[in-house]
Amino acid sequence: MSNGENSFGSMRDWTIIVNPASSGGKTKSTWPSTFEQLCAIAAQMGYEHPTEARVLESMGMGSATDLTRKVLREGAKVVVAVGGDGTLSEVMEGFFEPDTDEMINEEAVIGYLQSGTGSDFRRTLGWQNQDLQEWIVRLLRRQTKKLDICGSCFTGTDGTIKKRHFINMSSCGVSASIAKLANEKYKMFGPNLTYIMASFGGFMQFSPFKVRIKVDDKDWIEHEEVTFITICNGKFFGGGMKICPPADPFDGYIHLVVYKGVDFLTFLISLPKLLGGEGILDSNSIFVEKVKTCDIQVEEKDKGKVNMELDGESIAVLPAQFHILPERMHMIM
Repeated sequence: MSNGENSFGSMRDWTIIVNPASSGGKTKSTWPSTFEQLCAIAAQMGYEHPTEARVLESMGMGSATDLTRKVLREGAKVVVAVGGDGTLSEVMEGFFEPDTDEMINEEAVIGYLQSGTGSDFRRTLGWQNQDLQEWIVRLLRRQTKKLDICGSCFTGTDGTIKKRHFINMSSCGVSASIAKLANEKYKMFGPNLTYIMASFGGFMQFSPFKVRIKVDDKDWIEHEEVTFITICNGKFFGGGMKICPPADPFDGYIHLVVYKGVDFLTFLISLPKLLGGEGILDSNSIFVEKVKTCDIQVEEKDKGKVNMELDGESIAVLPAQFHILPERMHMIM
């Protein structure tokens, strides 16, 4: 790369939203050197004003979404999330008007610079082995592809009906309880140990549940002794577990996976396959379907009791509805 070889325009059109608490708080200390490297590479690639990209720090849950909406309304053309899956998800949500599938600017572009504990969505995109320079160069090349986004309507933990989108995966049951414990207690141990420790705690306090599920225009189906359900746009969750190998965030579908009768011992035995990328979709206790819409209802006695997470954040309980928004967002690839 040489200065002036290509011109990608001005970095003044870029906003970078950094979550300093991501990666167990390490991002706060590593970001200054990361930004310095980004600016140097941008200058080499021919960007104008490489040091003048707008950098904002998120200040807690929901902050990145609010910041994204603000800068898009002010005319930002590229918004980059720096953090883990939760940060990417919050920035993505900020591309939408509140409680609707309407976007603030359909031509705006989302970028991602990974700095998180789990960071599962990067694995679906094949970016797990890239070093920092490769991430930055890919980001600055600004080659985009339209990404599917999932929409959802659910009951919030405060009992109110809410609408939100997710980019990677939503799950309910023991997996959501595990995500909650991982975020609240164990993130300092790194991705794999975090989720193993949280899994033990999650299974110890969990009871199987019964659901009725309707997909697309098909009839309702009842599932008993359910351990957890995943609604997948991406393939991975839980810090590298390949829970749904067929999922593809560019195919216009979501994959519904229902796991039944899975206890902690079964889960532990399956971990090598999950972390090795094989998945466990060959089990007789698993129901899989490729769908456009999905409605999950629980018995009256379980309403408000079955936890649900979206992109790793435990913010909801069942019942819930899901739908796919094909080719909805421009993402730097």
